[in-house]
Amino acid sequence: MRTGSPDIILNTYSAGNFSDSSSSHLSDYYSWLIVLNEKLDFMFLPMKFNSTFSKINVFSNTENSKTNLIAMLVTKEEGEMSNMLFKIENNGKILIEKKVQKGDHQLIRDEKRNMFFLFNRFTGEIKYLNSNLTFGKMMTTFPNSILESFDVDYDGERERLFFHKNNNKVILTRNDFSHPVEINFIGDAAKSIKFSKVKTGKSKSMLFFQKGEYWYKYTYYKNPFYVSRFLIYFGLFLSLLGLIYLIRKGQKIQLEKKVKIENLISELQIKTIKNQVDPHFVFNSINTISEMMLSDDKIEADKFICNFSDLMRKTLQSSDKIIHTLKEEVDYIESYIQLQKLRYNNSFDYQINIDQNINMLTTVPKHVLFSYVENAIKHGLSRKKEKGILKIIAKKKINNLVLIVEDNGIGLEKSKTIKSHSTGHGLQIMEKIYNLYSKIYKNKITHELSEILDKNKNCKGVKVEIIIST
Repeated sequence: MRTGSPDIILNTYSAGNFSDSSSSHLSDYYSWLIVLNEKLDFMFLPMKFNSTFSKINVFSNTENSKTNLIAMLVTKEEGEMSNMLFKIENNGKILIEKKVQKGDHQLIRDEKRNMFFLFNRFTGEIKYLNSNLTFGKMMTTFPNSILESFDVDYDGERERLFFHKNNNKVILTRNDFSHPVEINFIGDAAKSIKFSKVKTGKSKSMLFFQKGEYWYKYTYYKNPFYVSRFLIYFGLFLSLLGLIYLIRKGQKIQLEKKVKIENLISELQIKTIKNQVDPHFVFNSINTISEMMLSDDKIEADKFICNFSDLMRKTLQSSDKIIHTLKEEVDYIESYIQLQKLRYNNSFDYQINIDQNINMLTTVPKHVLFSYVENAIKHGLSRKKEKGILKIIAKKKINNLVLIVEDNGIGLEKSKTIKSHSTGHGLQIMEKIYNLYSKIYKNKITHELSEILDKNKNCKGVKVEIIIST
């Protein structure tokens, strides 16, 4: 209460006991505010608070070089008696008094902020108030607890210890109630928890708890890397950005690689359709139309023109594709076959057999059948004297799509002896397409070319089997 002089403030509790007034008028039937100086003399006459079963908590508070008392009366008395807050001068004069809602409150001083706060032990609610007993910030902490304040790690700030009323746990927080650490206990709930601490370093301490026959020992200190956590977070953030960049870079490289492969496939596929668009094929088709018109076979000429235009349209429309559906492939080669039948005066027939369990929307490389059909007609069936037959078969074999092209033409060996305009690179091109296709779509494609032999090993045609993994 006086600068430079020690004062003694007694926190009293009224137990409601009657006493003989002749022996003492300071009974514990009521709570009393008593302040003594260093000589143990009363600073002012004891102040009586007419409340039974109550207690008073008092703190000194210096503001603008003047010291006052901040006190709180907490009562458990039944009736209309409320908890009260007081601001009292050093002569015992009450400057401010304020009613507080009933409840089991603690008045606690926050030395760091030079403020006070009320802690509701039942709800865990904290209400800050200034020296004029005006309430400010509110927050909720841990309910059903008794709050004690100790400088646990000897850093000059009081940490907060919440002792749960069931004596089963203690929650330790920083001075501002942040970074809670929960300590749980076992044993009889009736046994209270005792606490002690020992300094073990500049900012470290050993905490001891006792509950009945159980002893607990903990170390408590600040994480040395806590201050630099933002640098660590920033480093992690940069690492994450770097990882995302590398992933995006890898995806870009893969996409560029895929586009490059697709372009290669497109270039190779263009070579496989050269016979539909090169001058030799076009001139032959025009000559065929002219011959049909001169022979007065206008119906066949019209049919040829329709098939020719349909084939050209499909060729141009799909020029930018490297894959299409099995149905589109079958439709395309059927247009080609019909055109060639007219060109070769119906010297061969054809059959297309598709298993019912095959999905016609399955994607396949463009011209996967066409190159073999073209070879079968050009090198086999067109050179056969008797009626020829071309068979195209699609079936399932385990998890693979199997495509078969068969003809009863002159065979492989005999066709090699006949001079033609073909470069003979068609099958090699298809092999390259299959290898590139598998790199993009992970579907392995193999093809096998063989002659069909009778019992006497005479050639009866050629068979091609294409296997596409699905």
